[in-house]
Amino acid sequence: MAGSVGKNSKFPLDGLDINLLRLFCIIVECNGFSAAQARTNISAASISNKMSALESRLGLKLCRRGRAGFRLTAEGQSVYEAAVAMFQGHNAFVRDVGELRKKLTGRLDIGVVDTTVTNPKMPLSSAVARFHDKYSDVYLAMQIMEPAQLERGLLEGSLHVAIAPFYHRVPGLHYEPFVDEVHLLHCGRGHPLFEQAPDNVDIEAMARSKYVIRGHVPANIELASERVVDSASVIDMEAMMHLILSGRFVGFLPMHFARFWTAADQIRPLLPSRIRHVSHFEVAVKRDRMNERLTKAFLGELLRNAPGSDPR
Repeated sequence: MAGSVGKNSKFPLDGLDINLLRLFCIIVECNGFSAAQARTNISAASISNKMSALESRLGLKLCRRGRAGFRLTAEGQSVYEAAVAMFQGHNAFVRDVGELRKKLTGRLDIGVVDTTVTNPKMPLSSAVARFHDKYSDVYLAMQIMEPAQLERGLLEGSLHVAIAPFYHRVPGLHYEPFVDEVHLLHCGRGHPLFEQAPDNVDIEAMARSKYVIRGHVPANIELASERVVDSASVIDMEAMMHLILSGRFVGFLPMHFARFWTAADQIRPLLPSRIRHVSHFEVAVKRDRMNERLTKAFLGELLRNAPGSDPR
């Protein structure tokens, strides 16, 4: 038949080891060979050999590595995007075939912000337990990310469900109210305000304190009304705690996360009856994935008996 591929002909990429592409994606997501080595437990030499084999098979230079650091070539970026689309398509195939069999299978990717595990109102673990008991053939993957990264993951299709306090409304995503989390302003032992805390704090002295904020949180949410300039920034709560424990900075912490250190009298809240803010957690999904059986089934477990917005 004209235009058809003969029985003995072969595409240049036939038989390409899919695991090489998976490894390449991991390298890109880890932003380099060293971090990928730790994640995959594969030696640096082996990773280098495998990437050389992949580049040779594709006939393309995928990345540059050396003293200047790791970076993708334009071709490497295109190959990465195509590989991600292929793996997402594979997951969709597994899911769709599972639906034909009336059995949920495939992979469910969940994203959540940091420092939720100490929140007694966070029902994520119990939802995972119920979901797994019902659908044990579903492969679960969970990642910790910033809110903006979570939203991007939903839009790009690498995440099914995301949980965070979201500060914007991204078109194409659907948000459901979930739980609330109270944050109090804290200082550590050694800070000039420590002995005055919690209730005898001088407002002017507090205004002169050095504040730590989280880089992804709008300043008007976390900075006390008496202070409009931050002096340090972090991404996650563990880093925030390190700076507060230094006794040189003040910053907002969730009450549930701070409880261990407040009980040990290593940190103290500052004017807790006056200075606080509430993080409103939401569950976000991509609108065109809301009715997928896999996503819908997990949302059913996650939102069932959710504590709601009670900030006490």
